[in-house]
Amino acid sequence: RSSKVAGVHFEASSSSPGHTDILFFDGDGLPIDTAREKAIERLFFRERFRKVGPSEVGEIKESSYAVERYQKGIVETIDHKIKQPSYRVVVDLMNGIHSELYPEMLAHFKVESDVLNSYFSEEQITNLHLLKEKALWSVPRIVKATEADMGFAIYPNGEKLKVVSDKGKFVEPHKLVLLFILSIDRALNKQVRVLVPASCPSI
Repeated sequence: RSSKVAGVHFEASSSSPGHTDILFFDGDGLPIDTAREKAIERLFFRERFRKVGPSEVGEIKESSYAVERYQKGIVETIDHKIKQPSYRVVVDLMNGIHSELYPEMLAHFKVESDVLNSYFSEEQITNLHLLKEKALWSVPRIVKATEADMGFAIYPNGEKLKVVSDKGKFVEPHKLVLLFILSIDRALNKQVRVLVPASCPSI
């Protein structure tokens, strides 16, 4: 989260190999709504946008210390007064973009972990289907073999998360939603209303 008004993210399509998905985010870092998506698509396909000359074409600059600022933002949102129990987890990062960030965060919060595919590889993430198959096969088995408390398979762009119980079984999506809502209920001392999209169990 920063003072920026919007964000754009390019990623290899998980549904159409060889294609690239373009995702737009608002100032709060949330995906824009369907109405805005459709409006952008109409402008793009009708080419109803101002074209510039060669001398006016901009450039993309890499943001300095973006990862460090992101790490700091996560750390600042954690209530350090909460006692952190000693957990052991197994994580498959599927060679994704967060492979530089996640191991350091686990170390910061003193979480014992076994991290798989913890290096970024453009070549590997182009074959998402194979990465997913390997992760869904290996994480449950390693959780059981190491007697870990939990296991996670995090998709390369961080867009999906699969959770494995200490029994080596995947937790179904609708149960994850309920567990998330339960954690909110236990963390707050007041009654709150939680809104979820109809598609939430499939996220």
